Amino acid sequence: MNQHTPPGFTNIDVENITFRGASLRCHRRIAVGFTCIIPLVMVYILVLAAQNMDGGDQLDQSILLLLASIILSYVIGVEFILISLARKLVQIAPIASLYRKDKTIIENAKRELLAISNQVNFEEYLL
Repeated sequence: MNQHTPPGFTNIDVENITFRGASLRCHRRIAVGFTCIIPLVMVYILVLAAQNMDGGDQLDQSILLLLASIILSYVIGVEFILISLARKLVQIAPIASLYRKDKTIIENAKRELLAISNQVNFEEYLL
């Protein structure tokens, strides 16, 4: 039996092909949990701030001031401030950073596998 290493299989980066470093299911669950905590904490802080306001008049003025500043920032700037805030929150969310890391690992594996498939004639192994 003639055992030889097929051309193209000698310089394979095994770490890329085996998706080493990709997140596990438990990591994704933890990231989703922490991602859900972010809006809950923000709502809790807003509720505490609303409770600390003395009267309804002060709360109404605060809401009007907030709305006026949002509209003014939209008129002066190009982007609506709530949209930019939401984008920043999505970027720092744990599940988003985990997704970006996994996407990079999958893209590296895809590039490596495509390079191998272009180098090797698989028809030889089918016969």
